[in-house]
This record gives sequence, structure tokens and C-alpha cells, in this order.
Amino acid sequence: VWAALLGVDCLLEAAKVYSVIDLEQPTNSDRQIVVDVPRCHQYHPFLASPAGQRMLQHLLKAWVIYHHHCTYWQGLDSICAPILTLLQANEALAFATLNAVVDRFVPHFFSSTSSSVMEDRLALYTKLLTFHDPELANHLVHIEFPPQLYTIPWFLTLFAHVCPITVVYLVWDAL
Repeated sequence: VWAALLGVDCLLEAAKVYSVIDLEQPTNSDRQIVVDVPRCHQYHPFLASPAGQRMLQHLLKAWVIYHHHCTYWQGLDSICAPILTLLQANEALAFATLNAVVDRFVPHFFSSTSSSVMEDRLALYTKLLTFHDPELANHLVHIEFPPQLYTIPWFLTLFAHVCPITVVYLVWDAL
């Protein structure tokens, strides 16, 4: 359903794009991907399995190769995980859906200028918190607990890093 809602091209087109990506091509992110994959939602039976870890590694590497102008950050694996658990029968569609999710919801977080994007999101979050719950905002300032300490995983991974996958499904359904 997410693929359709995000306007992912037809299955045939997704398969064509994914099939031409050379997963044997070395990238600067290979080592980090190998480290991240086994840690990503390791409680989930499919993602903890050899087949799930292999597919997750393939999707992340394909994303890095396809988006050569972007930078792989830890957290992309967390975005990929819920997509893969639902679309494990079709790696190409999972790849196309990952592209659509990143493009729609975190388009600049994986660019080389992502720090300024994150700073903008943190400033917006602070303003919204101050407006909607000034007592909490003041308390967090008073105890010196800035948003950088707790919101970055929320923003970077669309809550996928900090929530169980079943909760992520519900949060993403609300987007």
C-alpha cells in the first residue's frame, strides 16, 4: 500500500531500475552498512535471519550506488527495515519504495549538507514545543536537555530507529 500511496512506478519499471545496479561495485559506505545491518531491528525474525540481513544489505548498497550524490548515514537502515519486512517478496519494489519514502519525508537528510537541514528541523521543533507546551519546553531548558539529545533519531529515521516495527507501521500509516 505504501508503494501505491507514494506513487512508486509500476512493478516492471522498479524491477528494471533495480536490476541494473551493480551490487558488487565497492562504495565508501560498504563497511558501515556491514556494521549496521546486523544491529537493525535484530528482534524481528525476518531481519535477524540471514536472508533478511542479505536483502537489507542489498537494498542499502543499491540505494548508495543509485544516489551517488548522497551520503549514507546510520539510520537509513532503520528506514529500510519496515519497508523490507512488508515487501520482502519483492526486493525491487522495496528499493523503489525506500527511494520514495526518503524523497518524500527526509529528502535532504542524506545529502552532504544535512547538518543545516537538521539544524532547521531542530529549530522548528523547539518553536513548536514552546508554542504547544511551554511548561515542558521551559523544563527541558532548565534541566539542560536540548532537543539534539532526543529528537535526531526521530527526524532522521521517521521514528523507525526508536520504535518497534509494528509501531512504525502505525506511525507511517498516519503520515
